[in-house]
Amino acid sequence: MSNKLLTLTLNHSVQAFKAIRVTAYVSSWRERLFYRHELARLARDAPHMIDDIGLTKDEVEFELAKPFWR
Repeated sequence: MSNKLLTLTLNHSVQAFKAIRVTAYVSSWRERLFYRHELARLARDAPHMIDDIGLTKDEVEFELAKPFWR
């Protein structure tokens, strides 16, 4: 395999890896956003359920205050 072909192959592999990582990050951010949206809805519409899932009001507020990337 020539050096140019090897370099191109490695560049494509690196680009593919970066794309997969970005996709994984976005997926986890969307999952957190969905979870927090549901937690906020539950706290608003059925606050008694918060105790049932083992969280306190302070823990819910702390979780909801986090930015989407955490």
